[in-house]
Amino acid sequence: MTLTVLNEDNVEQYTDYLSEDIAENIGRTFFHGVIAQEMERPMAGIVWETRNVLEEADAESNILFLRIDDEAATDALF
Repeated sequence: MTLTVLNEDNVEQYTDYLSEDIAENIGRTFFHGVIAQEMERPMAGIVWETRNVLEEADAESNILFLRIDDEAATDALF
């Protein structure tokens, strides 16, 4: 199982898995994502947004997308 950090250069490969609405956020400031895959097949993914990052005490994150298709991918993802 390999983990891929999503970025503007690779997110198009995962648009079908994430949906276009979620994928279009990757590359914007404060949006992050990771895909767990096996043999280039996505098995799990998460996309989140961070907020209020200027003050550590106020920092928070919100999960926008979470999909797990394989139990072993859960361990790799988290």
